[in-house]
Amino acid sequence: TGISTEQDIRSSIEHAGLAGNRCIEEAGVNRLDIGLMINVGIYRDQNMVEPGMAALIQKKLGLNLDYITLPVRKSAFSFDLMHGGIGALHAMRVAENYLQTDSAQHVLIIASEAHPSNRADAPFPYATLGSAMLLSKNSDASKGIQGFAFGSTPHAQIASTGFLKPLACGAEGRDALEIQVDADYAEQALAHALKIARPFMLQQNIAANDTQL
Repeated sequence: TGISTEQDIRSSIEHAGLAGNRCIEEAGVNRLDIGLMINVGIYRDQNMVEPGMAALIQKKLGLNLDYITLPVRKSAFSFDLMHGGIGALHAMRVAENYLQTDSAQHVLIIASEAHPSNRADAPFPYATLGSAMLLSKNSDASKGIQGFAFGSTPHAQIASTGFLKPLACGAEGRDALEIQVDADYAEQALAHALKIARPFMLQQNIAANDTQL
């Protein structure tokens, strides 16, 4: 894994590049062996839609950009998977299927968030940072994700969502973003997390005092 939390950097692409490079260096793998990169970040520089952020991050990391000119003819595929807070989870499922086909030795998953203006914005409720994880195929059953629990709850509210208002923002749309959060969203999210986590910890014999994260 790798993270980027430097407060003087306000760009989601820069944070993604730093986190990705640190992750690759920590893992000690050859970049030529990374066959897939998935970006699950949501808020990006200047509210860019096209090109995909994954392509820009892939270029920043120098991941098999031109397999014609590389000594080894390997290409790397990248794409954005935007699914809110569970984007990383779904990216892991995609990576698992990709690795099972032996299409790549490693899959890099990256997320980075930043206010679209690339400036500090006090009301923006999310930290500006980057994170990355590198996944690979392993037949050792004692390694990797050991257990999993999932639960959902119906709600009539929007919970937490971000969107643009092009007509209201006008020429400032590239630097603007509106985020709405239900007043009781944090309390509801915490209650739901406890409802899922407590029985799962009992099932897996996990002691809270022994849990680091």
